[in-house]
Amino acid sequence: MYKKIEFQSLKFVCGCKILPPKGYSAITLFGTVYTRKSADEVLRYLQTNRGKIWAHHEAIHIYQADTFTFMKWFWFYLIYIWQFLKAWPFFMSWKQAYKTIPFEYEAYMKQDDLHYVKSAWRDYIRTNKVRKTIKFI
Repeated sequence: MYKKIEFQSLKFVCGCKILPPKGYSAITLFGTVYTRKSADEVLRYLQTNRGKIWAHHEAIHIYQADTFTFMKWFWFYLIYIWQFLKAWPFFMSWKQAYKTIPFEYEAYMKQDDLHYVKSAWRDYIRTNKVRKTIKFI
């Protein structure tokens, strides 16, 4: 059974069985963050610094979608999927293709800055040649 909670204007749906895909802690879909964790686990985690960073990463995706004025989630997901398919499977691994999507790259680069409340995802668009050279910790 899932439960809805809110944290700093973010809406969470906790206890999901299907979302996010295994190996990921959360996924933002149309402005709502879905997680397999229970509401109690999420609320405890959000009180930690790491939890706030986790939530901020998801909030950045909402800021990114807000950069589009018309049908914002449609354009966000269209570009997201296009950028992923452009790199994978021909040029790099699935995980590297995912992490170099401009939306994800920006979110990972800015997630520690809890005062970052805008989006400049267009600045993170790279060619596949450059994307292959990006190293992740």
